Amino acid sequence: KSQSQRWLRRRGIHAPQVIIANNHNHKKVLALALGIQASVEDNLDNAVGFAEAGAKSFLVNWGYNQGLPAIKLHRVEHVSAAVLEMVTMANERMEK
Repeated sequence: KSQSQRWLRRRGIHAPQVIIANNHNHKKVLALALGIQASVEDNLDNAVGFAEAGAKSFLVNWGYNQGLPAIKLHRVEHVSAAVLEMVTMANERMEK
């Protein structure tokens, strides 16, 4: 968890919330329970779990996470692209 938080801080995310779970099914359950609306992942299975829970699931594009999941994921080249999209989503919700 702390390694992921440090990695995110180095990329400009100042207060990252990192969820550690054993597998994508656990992340799916947590996402549903917590009402998570968006996630950033580098693990294909975990990204699918969040998407199955209804979250907008961003997958940072790396060689090791290629695959063709049946569910729609939002591939991004950098975490910053996902963060920018999530900020836009939050602003849109606030305007409603």
